Amino acid sequence: MGECVEVILDNFSLMNNYFFKKYTHAYNFNRGVTLVFNENKWFVINKNFEPKPNLVYDNITFINHNLILVNKTGLVGIMTMGYEEIIPCKYSHIGELRGGVMPVRAPTNDTSKYNSGWGVVNIIGQEILPCVYTFTRIDYKTNRITALQCKHDNHETI
Repeated sequence: MGECVEVILDNFSLMNNYFFKKYTHAYNFNRGVTLVFNENKWFVINKNFEPKPNLVYDNITFINHNLILVNKTGLVGIMTMGYEEIIPCKYSHIGELRGGVMPVRAPTNDTSKYNSGWGVVNIIGQEILPCVYTFTRIDYKTNRITALQCKHDNHETI
């Protein structure tokens, strides 16, 4: 008969016990960081379980193009699957990414839908059009962006 060898993985057990007691949800590590959930917040942590201080979110949604829509105090931004924030959480709405650009809406301070404007940002977060328009439309077939600005009182085209 062969000889048996006992293998003990104390560090692995301790790590798993610590990790799963502290976080209720976790995703795979990517480039040394991962997303974890605890106490109603999502955190980006490194392989030493240290949270990155500016990357704490109320909610996350995985969207197309390997991007993550992140929500912080009611404002949304975009993070890559490598957990790098490319568009900060400063918009009330971000539309679908197509052709490297997406429509965005600035936050509003009251209930008037005309108080905040629409604009367009590219995939690296640069504003192509500032958020001052009543309406934006992106025609992906012709690569044309149409922006319409209306008067707030009677909604006439300017």
